[in-house]
Amino acid sequence: MQREIMLSEGLLNLIIMVQDFRQLRISENMFKHIHGISHNSDWLKETEKYFFAINKEILAQYGLCHNHDSFEKVERFPVTQEMRNTESNDLGKYKCWIVHE
Repeated sequence: MQREIMLSEGLLNLIIMVQDFRQLRISENMFKHIHGISHNSDWLKETEKYFFAINKEILAQYGLCHNHDSFEKVERFPVTQEMRNTESNDLGKYKCWIVHE
């Protein structure tokens, strides 16, 4: 059986949270590099670790779990300005992914 996961306020915030964490790590590494500060950070591994720290019951609400496929769905999901500007009640018009149950 398949289930379509539609965007909601909670899911949008989860996606933005993970993507913003990724961008923070990338920016931090660039800043340190430009200023000659030592940095051995792997932004992708740190972001994945951050994702895996999210409560698995919350992830399950959105058809996600603690695996690399779910992480990639969230990390690569194209959040548009239109989505950010949409009223929370109307976010369900955006399809995110299909879950096979």
